[in-house]
Amino acid sequence: MSETGLCLPLVLAVTPNPSVDRVWRIPGFETGRICRVERVWLEAGGKGCNVARMTDDLGAPVAATGFLAGSAGDFVERELARRGIVPAFHRLAAGETRTCPTIIDPVSGRVTEIREPGPPVGEGEVRAFAAHFDSLLGSGVIVPRSPGPSAPARPAVVALSGSLPPGAPPDLYARLIGLAAARRIPCVLDASGEPLRVGAEAGPWAVKINREELLELTRPGDGETPPGGEGKDEAALVAGLARLVAGGVTLAVVTRGVEGLLASDGRAVWRARPPAGLRVVQPVGSGDAATAALVVRLARWLASGRLDTGAWPDLGFAALPEEERAGLVRDMVAAGAANAVTEGLGTCPPDVFARFRREVEVEATAAG
Repeated sequence: MSETGLCLPLVLAVTPNPSVDRVWRIPGFETGRICRVERVWLEAGGKGCNVARMTDDLGAPVAATGFLAGSAGDFVERELARRGIVPAFHRLAAGETRTCPTIIDPVSGRVTEIREPGPPVGEGEVRAFAAHFDSLLGSGVIVPRSPGPSAPARPAVVALSGSLPPGAPPDLYARLIGLAAARRIPCVLDASGEPLRVGAEAGPWAVKINREELLELTRPGDGETPPGGEGKDEAALVAGLARLVAGGVTLAVVTRGVEGLLASDGRAVWRARPPAGLRVVQPVGSGDAATAALVVRLARWLASGRLDTGAWPDLGFAALPEEERAGLVRDMVAAGAANAVTEGLGTCPPDVFARFRREVEVEATAAG
């Protein structure tokens, strides 16, 4: 049950390349010497699994899918189920889900991420996963009920997040977006590189990426002005958002860490900053928290009838009052900040989120 009293529809969080995430907090970390770990977090990871956990924190029912393999894959399923997230993964016959350590140094503020590649997949496994995904959209996900028997629930919003496993074609996200579009189910895409470029062209409802990922799409040579200084950097980001919207995306969002985010729907550009003076405990997963807030707000609008999947592809977003559209941006920044100040990996306590939401600054200007 959401904060509005609505029973929200199911969100499906897709992580094609999940992981076991182990985060070490090591003050004064240096390579080439013995390092003492001060604090350890261990979670079912990958960006989509982070999104699933924080979607659950924010009050929406959520299922998770992607490729899993081996005993590490068993750990991912168990940990998500323990959190109340419905695991609906496609299992690979061989290989082992990856393990990805992250080192946080609270002294320097540096974060070191070590990323294993994940188990390879072939075209046969990709086709099988696409069929599995389509079945989840059409037949639904079996959701445990208490009290009462389990029952299928059809996803109403899909979040597609993170890297692809070795061997997966760069158009995997585009294929999944196409399957969802055939059923008028909006997708939110957070990826990078070629999967981002091809996926964005397939028409997701929203794209949420970070500064580096967006600038990669509009780097010199593509006819865009290169970044250089705060004003030029923001101009390049706004131009990149406009390019995504012109390509068919309803809402384009770029996160900027402690600077907050920029978002555009082609009519307005929103600039949002987190509350001042945040005491960051660990920033890992804050971008995924923003994605979770986006999909939960989208699910809430669908449940209340504020948006209508019959009005494809934008669902009637442009007709919402400005304060509601700006509220979505406010949610995303507040969720990212709540994750950053909270111990644990990929967590968004509702009380912290609610407090920060009141403090986030949002400014809207007309798109140029």
